[in-house]
Amino acid sequence: MNPIAHELHIQGTPDEVFHAVSTTEGLNGWWAKDGRAAAQVGGLAELRFDKGGRVVPMTFRIDALEPGRRVAWTCTQNGNPEWIGTTLTWELEAASGGNTTLRFVHAGFQKGASSYNMTADGWKHFMSSIKAFVETGTGQPW
Repeated sequence: MNPIAHELHIQGTPDEVFHAVSTTEGLNGWWAKDGRAAAQVGGLAELRFDKGGRVVPMTFRIDALEPGRRVAWTCTQNGNPEWIGTTLTWELEAASGGNTTLRFVHAGFQKGASSYNMTADGWKHFMSSIKAFVETGTGQPW
């Protein structure tokens, strides 16, 4: 299946956007209120989503951490098994005025994955959330 891809222009430096996508504080501010992320390649990012009293955990192996430039993860555990083995990549590029272009890709879904459309819609929300978090300090995490 085609990867889910987004490109955002964020009023914030690449270092600020990197912080948002690579640290516990950042991830809790725009994606999941209950999560933690290791600060090294090979470590884990673990997020927990409360879905009506049922906690859904997600675990990702951190494959790349290039400050101000790139973060890459591979999903190793998820309440939705179609995510396992998929990859998430955030690429950052400095833009004029101290701003950042963020290119996000979620790839590796198997053909016919039933959760693909729901996931694509979810990422639309979370892309708005990360932009708001970096620009205003307040995102809309799950």
